[in-house]
Amino acid sequence: RIRANVIRMHLLPSDFTDAEGHLRDSVFLDVLDYTVAGCRARGIYVYLTLMNEMGNAYLKDSFMAERDRREWITDPALADKSARYIRALLERENRYTKVPYKSEPSIAVFEIANEPGYVDYVELGSQPMFVPLRITFERWCAAKGHTGNFDLHYRVFRYELVRAYIDRLCAVIRDTGSTKPVAWNLNWPRMVEQHEDVFQAVAESTVDAVSFCL
Repeated sequence: RIRANVIRMHLLPSDFTDAEGHLRDSVFLDVLDYTVAGCRARGIYVYLTLMNEMGNAYLKDSFMAERDRREWITDPALADKSARYIRALLERENRYTKVPYKSEPSIAVFEIANEPGYVDYVELGSQPMFVPLRITFERWCAAKGHTGNFDLHYRVFRYELVRAYIDRLCAVIRDTGSTKPVAWNLNWPRMVEQHEDVFQAVAESTVDAVSFCL
């Protein structure tokens, strides 16, 4: 009615995935199919953001249920399950259009995640959930012979971590055969303060676009 020709939807995997990242049918997966089909019928494009978490998971045993958004990039097991979920969704056939999401003509853009979090150096040393990440960082420093200025070294480590994660999930999308543009959400522009390494990692990654929550 307002003559919009593009809509953005961010998905909660906890609405339709299990503990390992496999798809589970639910009313919300049906609504997604129906909405995408309705958009195609009306000539509306869809900007589809594949991962978000809002703290109210429909499927309590989903791999993404109540996970801290700073863990998305830092937890290797969670990254594995995220990759499995993205591949499954893109290769899945929409029940109404009979076309897989990877090649659905009404989908204009795949965005990997909505407003991901980034662990800073203080959090790395103070929060118990990031002990495994701290151990990984310490091993990384030892392998490179780094001593002192660990805050500075951590920024290089975080750059590598973020870029590897983005490149991996972008590759998952490309491996499905999809040629649609892939975007990475950089929260809001002022986040560049204290996150220049993250912005540089995104700029040098394989994604086609960046977005901001404005």
